[in-house]
Amino acid sequence: MFPDGRLEMENDRGDIITVRRGVKTTADTRLVTVFSGPLLSHPSGRFEQRDFFVLDPGAAQRESGFHRMFADFVGWDLPKARRFDGRETTLYMETIFPLLYVEQKAGWSSIPAAFPNYLQIRDVGRRAVEFLIGLGTYDLELRRQKLDLDQAENNSAWAAKRGEVQAVAAQANARVQGVPNMPTGVYGLKHDCVL
Repeated sequence: MFPDGRLEMENDRGDIITVRRGVKTTADTRLVTVFSGPLLSHPSGRFEQRDFFVLDPGAAQRESGFHRMFADFVGWDLPKARRFDGRETTLYMETIFPLLYVEQKAGWSSIPAAFPNYLQIRDVGRRAVEFLIGLGTYDLELRRQKLDLDQAENNSAWAAKRGEVQAVAAQANARVQGVPNMPTGVYGLKHDCVL
């Protein structure tokens, strides 16, 4: 990296970008300028430049967010993660990077370095490790939540139908026995059910 905050990078597809972010500047520190070419290797070249934002909500989701652009450049499909408030967000690259380098102040005394907590992502370290080793646990968590929701809906529908059956039976001066309050894993009614 150059003293003025420029860094040239190449991805596995051969695309080269140069990123500039002021180290000490009077400009807005939330902006990162990206040049679509090797500005350091070819300083006389004319390359398209565009500003992207960081440190504001949406930097990993919105088209003008630097984290989204950089994830696309690297070829990462960042997974979703839950925030402390229950909302869904993208797992920011800042949460993955502590696993990829040795922090200079503490060195090897703590691996990984501290994860950023201002993003308010639940189990941020765990989610970052799961992403890097390709576990896909967030998708499994979503599937489990959908199954839990389906089960709750089925329980509610069962209770409503059971109530209807009991109401019809009461009109005929009869009663229902052996029908469980909630559905069970056994298909069909038990043989000892009495209407």
